[in-house]
Amino acid sequence: MRVRQGYRLPADREALLHKAIRLEWISLGFVLSIVLVMYLSMGSSQTMKMALLEDLLALVPPVVFLLAMRMRKQPPDEQHPYGYSRAILLAFLAAAMAIVLFGLFMLIDSASSLLRQERPSIGHFQLFGEAYPIWGGWVMILALVYSMIPPIILGRMKLPLSRELDWRLYDLILMPVEKINR
Repeated sequence: MRVRQGYRLPADREALLHKAIRLEWISLGFVLSIVLVMYLSMGSSQTMKMALLEDLLALVPPVVFLLAMRMRKQPPDEQHPYGYSRAILLAFLAAAMAIVLFGLFMLIDSASSLLRQERPSIGHFQLFGEAYPIWGGWVMILALVYSMIPPIILGRMKLPLSRELDWRLYDLILMPVEKINR
């Protein structure tokens, strides 16, 4: 099989893609900080355990996207004569698998807690010695509020980029394959 020559994106499209990659790195940093905050505030709460797992699985799509963007730069070879431009589809597969795994874990963990009739309580902890007892639920609420704010802001920043890149990359990724299949 003949190996095709690789292609490069035009400068304006490459700039949009670099901006998307930069936003994914920022997202990855915020998700890691959210995971840390959720872990520190979790206690024995089943709800916070699920929220922590959800945030851990939220690491999967940005990591796979960044890996796919690195992979797509590889030149075509004998095994991949048209190149690695479709590596981004791995990010979609990974995101779908993360959602399925989260749903399965939630189902199994919730069913086992229900069958064992577990009722974990949210305790108190002391702030500044014995002077100020604080209910752990308030800390969990603050952690959940923090876990909402960065994804909302970053999602709003990514939305125009995703619309623009979707239309601009269509002709470079999907159209050549459609022409080949004809």
